[in-house]
Amino acid sequence: MKKGMVILIVLLAAGLCFASGSGESSAKSGPIEIKLAHENSVDQPIHRYSEMFAEKVKEYSEGRINVTVYPAGQLGNMTDLTTNVSLGIMDMCIIDNANLIDYIPAYSLPSLPMMIDSWDQAEKVFDSEYAAELTERLADEYNIRVLDWWWNGFRNMCSTKPIRQISDFKGVKFRSPGLDNYLEMFELLGANPTVIPWGDTYSGMQTGIVDGMETTTEAIYSQSFYNLGKYVIMTRHIFTANAPVISEMLWDSLSEEDQGIIQRAMDEATAALRDEVKNSEDHYIELLREQNCEIIELSDADKLIDLFTPYWTEFAAQNDAEDFLDFIVSCRTE
Repeated sequence: MKKGMVILIVLLAAGLCFASGSGESSAKSGPIEIKLAHENSVDQPIHRYSEMFAEKVKEYSEGRINVTVYPAGQLGNMTDLTTNVSLGIMDMCIIDNANLIDYIPAYSLPSLPMMIDSWDQAEKVFDSEYAAELTERLADEYNIRVLDWWWNGFRNMCSTKPIRQISDFKGVKFRSPGLDNYLEMFELLGANPTVIPWGDTYSGMQTGIVDGMETTTEAIYSQSFYNLGKYVIMTRHIFTANAPVISEMLWDSLSEEDQGIIQRAMDEATAALRDEVKNSEDHYIELLREQNCEIIELSDADKLIDLFTPYWTEFAAQNDAEDFLDFIVSCRTE
């Protein structure tokens, strides 16, 4: 959606009352009801920590602020949820940073293929002043305020075919989100990306529409993709972070006290989720081995960075983000 149209609609909506209540007066007169939606299933960390966030908000506000969590795409897919938060007709949602490419393209830089190589680098990048500046732009221009960054983790491949070197990707059909960074990645690998909604990925692989998919090892295990593809290729090709976001109009309508309560609860949920995701990666690899999956390391994995760095440079130049790219690269592990 074009920036000007979003701003116009947000301004028109600014005079409307939120169903969840607005302003300090509503905080004094009755409870504030907030809807938080996401696409993830109920057995994934994002849902568990969304519930933790909601519980802490209720505790710290002594019941004045109630956050209701709607998981598994009940209120729409990630694109729809992001749009609705921007328009002020949805309170909160959780989105992939790459999904912000249509708003602030530079937000997608950390999720270009092979850009992030460690948890330490991810923390330096997403908790940086660069990211904070993008957050303020997003709030000012699109009515979307990022409250924190939740780790989803490093993504790997799950396939019905063994892939042992880069050339083995040629012609393999992989499920892909409809985002440019994923589509470009598969094309550079020589694979055939097929855009399928996340909710249809399992059936798409089951029926042979695609030969494989990519996600975190946690999702490969928790959503039973190992039943379809016994080859797990440890590419760690993209690092994904999820942003719990809130409508800026709703945020501005809250008192400083209530903003502080929400941010405190979010910071605590963020710290706990990051720890779990970082510490559980090896655990899920072992669980996949127990399901007779073959865990594969590409024999020429060191060539992946050379394959993708021209794309990094091109993307940064197109989106006036060369300084951010230089900063991200400077944060890489030696």
